Amino acid sequence: MTEKSTRRETASQALLAGKLDVEGMDDVLGLYRDLFELNEKSSVGGENRRALTEEEAQMRLSEGFTLIDPEEMVPDEDELAVMVGQVIHVLGRHSEDSAALLSDMAGLEDDTARLRGLARIYLTEGEEPLRKNLVSIEGVNPEVVMFVLFNALKRPFLEAAVRCADVDTSSWEKGHCPVCGGEPAVAYMMGEGGKRHLICHRCEAHWRYRRLACPYCGHENPRESGYLYSEDPDYRNLSASVCSQCQSYIKGWRIEGDDLGSAHPEVEDLKTPGFDRAIEEEGYSRGAPNICGVWIGTITEEEAEDA
Repeated sequence: MTEKSTRRETASQALLAGKLDVEGMDDVLGLYRDLFELNEKSSVGGENRRALTEEEAQMRLSEGFTLIDPEEMVPDEDELAVMVGQVIHVLGRHSEDSAALLSDMAGLEDDTARLRGLARIYLTEGEEPLRKNLVSIEGVNPEVVMFVLFNALKRPFLEAAVRCADVDTSSWEKGHCPVCGGEPAVAYMMGEGGKRHLICHRCEAHWRYRRLACPYCGHENPRESGYLYSEDPDYRNLSASVCSQCQSYIKGWRIEGDDLGSAHPEVEDLKTPGFDRAIEEEGYSRGAPNICGVWIGTITEEEAEDA
């Protein structure tokens, strides 16, 4: 079994262990587990794509390009249709009204050409251009479609990270992922001095980043930014690095020792939305969704006004 396979297996075990830190949300964790299992079973044929040579990889990184060109991530229409159908099926099992779910898709699941065009917008332009495009489509619920597309594309992202697993990314100094360009979902501090590592919310690749800099806007001023902690013993290894410039935060775990072992900060992130809510009540917002594409923990405008 490869190291990557072992990590996925222990991540699955971590996801099965414990529960969310917010009562009444057990089905959300069940959804995450089903999506994780779906990605373990599915394949989009990306395993056979040629991996970059070390020389090609270092050239891309030195020029500021990610290892994977977003254009390469767009599946063909048939592959995407299958993956979208699988995600809708999983989501339907956790929905109180599966008919409403299909209504929110407004038939996009059957319009494979348009669906692929939307996937291309997301991969090459980003989340906001995709949302603006979806708003213009009659009957579509943008958030539902974005969730479905994100998780339909998850497996290609994971496979891209596997192909690039042996590339030395230590020269990469940007806050977004050196593999696919995704924003970091979480961070962890490990090793002598607590060196900070980030984990991409899309492909789940890890990379080093400056400890005192915000990965979302690059701002670095120790006097204006810092960390927020909780006195709850359940969060003893967890903190939030907050940025006064862009008002974003990223959760971070302190890892004892020099390797992750069986620790999975990206999985623990899924199980701690209550911690997110506590940080958001201080006026900060997540800089990126979790590895399932969910911005869970976000408080409403009414709650913010009451806080």
